[in-house]
Amino acid sequence: MQVGNHTACSLAFSDPDISDEPSGIVCDGTELLFTQSRSVVGTRLYDAAGNLLQRHLRESFDGTFTNPDTGLLAL
Repeated sequence: MQVGNHTACSLAFSDPDISDEPSGIVCDGTELLFTQSRSVVGTRLYDAAGNLLQRHLRESFDGTFTNPDTGLLAL
């Protein structure tokens, strides 16, 4: 989109969710399973010549570790 004599570009995407993957973390002999979602939103601002002036990104993660033996979660 045009903003004065600048151009602003917006972006948004999400990675495929990770679900119940081995984490490498072992507690009392049981490896915890890892679940995660990740999304990114951002804006880039360019001058009239097309040079990048600013880049703002916000990255969000949400996830848990699960003990597969007990079903208990660590948030």
